[in-house]
Amino acid sequence: MIHPAPPAMQEPAPAPDAAALLKQARELRSQKRFPEAVAVYTRMLEVWKDQPDALLERARTFSWMKRFDEAIRDLKRHREVHPELAAESEPVLARVTAWSGRFGEAVEILRPHVAKGDRQATLDTATYLSWDGRMDQSLAMADAWLQAHPADTDFHLLRGRVLGWRGRHGQARRAYQEALARTPGNRQAILGLAQLDLWAGDPETAERRLGGLGSEDVQSSEAELIRAQIDQRMGRLRRARTRAEALADQPDVREDAQARLRGLADAQGPWIELSQTRTDSNEGLRAQARRVDAAVPFFDGSLRAGASFDLLDQSGQAKRKPQEWSLGLSHPLGSRVTASAQVGRVDDVGGDAAGFHSLALGWRAAPGLNLVLSHTFAPNLATPRAVDLRTFTRTWGLGGTWVFNQTLDHAALSLERAFLSPGAARTGVRAEAGHRFPIEWGEWRAGLAARFIDQDQSLRIGFFNPERYRYYGATAGVSARREERWEVALDGWGGSQVVNRTASQFTWGYTLAGTWTPGGSAATLFASWSQSVAGLPIADPTDPTSYRDHTLRFGIRIRGNRWFW
Repeated sequence: MIHPAPPAMQEPAPAPDAAALLKQARELRSQKRFPEAVAVYTRMLEVWKDQPDALLERARTFSWMKRFDEAIRDLKRHREVHPELAAESEPVLARVTAWSGRFGEAVEILRPHVAKGDRQATLDTATYLSWDGRMDQSLAMADAWLQAHPADTDFHLLRGRVLGWRGRHGQARRAYQEALARTPGNRQAILGLAQLDLWAGDPETAERRLGGLGSEDVQSSEAELIRAQIDQRMGRLRRARTRAEALADQPDVREDAQARLRGLADAQGPWIELSQTRTDSNEGLRAQARRVDAAVPFFDGSLRAGASFDLLDQSGQAKRKPQEWSLGLSHPLGSRVTASAQVGRVDDVGGDAAGFHSLALGWRAAPGLNLVLSHTFAPNLATPRAVDLRTFTRTWGLGGTWVFNQTLDHAALSLERAFLSPGAARTGVRAEAGHRFPIEWGEWRAGLAARFIDQDQSLRIGFFNPERYRYYGATAGVSARREERWEVALDGWGGSQVVNRTASQFTWGYTLAGTWTPGGSAATLFASWSQSVAGLPIADPTDPTSYRDHTLRFGIRIRGNRWFW
């Protein structure tokens, strides 16, 4: 029988090799096996307490795993026990702090380095200020640096990005072109110009622009994100989704890829939306609608279904509770044309069921110019009287919207010809033009609007339909937003209207609306409140001066993931 040697005679276990463990951890990290890399770094730190490379690299790995608190803990420890390496650890600490959303703290960490004129600290600080929405401060810092260093390409690129986010697209283009002039083929400049092309409604130019990328840049993550946007704008939604999903796990572009997937879900599905709307007027009308809507991807298009449970209650009229069901499909026909169709049914229109349908054809005729041809046929459900009389409206429409001047200006015009079932024919024209004034935290808006209606006879069928109507007015609005988390907008309008050649009256109204998407959430909450004074009356179309109404709407949209055909 062989007995093991006494402990004193056993050979000691080999000492761990720090260089070998560090190499192993780095290889695991390069393979994106982050938990395994963290385990190796942790083993090193158990053997060699506060080993600087392991401490710093474990922090970086934690940050890529979005474990920001643990990363910041390691980085602060590194700074404490290795103050001589602060120039190496503090920029990383500031970066991770900014990634965690604590932008002001990140700026404070870099302040001493900026005061010493450190270039990278200045660039990072200007970047974090822009992430925090303090874009004017970011631009001021970049401009000050460029006055002393006009050839610094990175600061020209930063200016291009921030100016683009501010909506000052013409200045953003000039900044990117300056960067390209100094460093031909610069990836960030080319991608920035392509993004501006997309915002201007010109995906073809954006796609051609990517041809200027070098061989090492053409397959970069940033280029793939731009291609996903191009695919979406040109109707190739399945390809766009595939590109975005492939990037969703890459640390350097994860947030942007996930934002792209949220945008695709909003455009195509899958999502479900629950909402409730209630309108009350001083003429005694209350109209309520509880809706359920849903969408799922269908090839490169979207299949949508909806149901509405309505309540129509007006003084002197019997209450009506019609229920509606609808099914619709939209799908691109090539890169410039999109077709959509919807059919539905209402269970109670004057005691009987009735159907409705709509068809539309959209054409992206030129950069920023979109035209729509539409046809609808639907029962009128505005009031109990309209339901009782079983009235219907068939409408043909042609409209166009043009966004130009680096997206700062827009103009819209629509024409429609409608036929009401009691025998009236109506022609309507709407025109609108406006300008945006981008500011640091959102934008101001101002514009002009006009509306004309001519009808061969006025019918008392429970909703506004005069023989002649003219409106000339102005619009104004302001909105504030924070990335994709929340947005609040206030829009107002006012002007002069004339009904059936009577004296003109002043009419006005406003809408306050907001949305909120909790960080990383699949749900978006929305709500709005609108009010109009001397609007479009129901009881007496010849006297709108005393008419008022208000509408409250609120709901939630929940997006799904990876559910498509």
